[in-house]
Amino acid sequence: MPTTGRKSTSVRALRTTMGVLERTAPGLGARWVERIWFTVPARRRGTGKFPLGGTPLELSVSGATVRGRRWGHGENIVYLVHGWGSSGAQLGTFTEALLDAGFSVVAYDALSHGSSDPGPSGPRRSNALEHRDVLTAVVAAHGPAYGVVAHSLGSMVAALAMRDGIMPERAVYVAPMIDVTSYGQPFIRMLGGGQRIWTRFVDRVEHKFGLDLAFFDLAAMADELAMPPLLIVHDRDDQETSWDAARALASSWPDARLLTTTGLGHNRILADPAVVAAAVAFLRGPEVLSEDVTATAVA
Repeated sequence: MPTTGRKSTSVRALRTTMGVLERTAPGLGARWVERIWFTVPARRRGTGKFPLGGTPLELSVSGATVRGRRWGHGENIVYLVHGWGSSGAQLGTFTEALLDAGFSVVAYDALSHGSSDPGPSGPRRSNALEHRDVLTAVVAAHGPAYGVVAHSLGSMVAALAMRDGIMPERAVYVAPMIDVTSYGQPFIRMLGGGQRIWTRFVDRVEHKFGLDLAFFDLAAMADELAMPPLLIVHDRDDQETSWDAARALASSWPDARLLTTTGLGHNRILADPAVVAAAVAFLRGPEVLSEDVTATAVA
């Protein structure tokens, strides 16, 4: 989508300012990055919609209302876990195929996302730990997870929930965010910052949560726990999360397979019929999938 003149000017100004702060005041630059990092972006138009039917769900988490939807009443429940700045509807393309395969489906909007209330951090503010708490509460309310289909940051959220005991039989990560470093350093470079701001940003985040960044590393989690079989689907042209990091995760996760698409990027991959079919087939059982596939881009 073409960038407007005003937006282009704002981006240039931001990058110029960050460049100055990188040299003169990296601590201030890190505070600015932290503010941007934890601000939920406005929801994009055309981010998917749920199929008709299903039962609305509401539950209270951290004193706020989480909203979502459930289809089916069986025990084999697949939970759809959306990414940053998105909503459960973005994974709506998986719902019908999962129902046809005999699964029940539960999808929700994390706090400060979609139709759910603002969370503990306030309006349009959130983080992976708050999203994890929502997933944990939704599973507690609706029953054990047979499977999980997660997108982008939702993959990290699902892994964090697994560390806390939400252990599905099988999991699918689409365009996953593998760790903070592989996403965060390019993010700061995009803003015009560099290594000095990154170092101080890491210090601020670790202090904020009382956790090392390694706590959010999916490969490290795979070393700690008996993780379920995992299908990773990632596009080589993804400009938001790293395909190289996904490939590394596939080699370190005890039972993981990587399917590579081309031409779908970070979000269109969710609407591709071949991706949906591969995810549902994997959740149904141990079919052998090729290590590299080419999916057709969906307009």
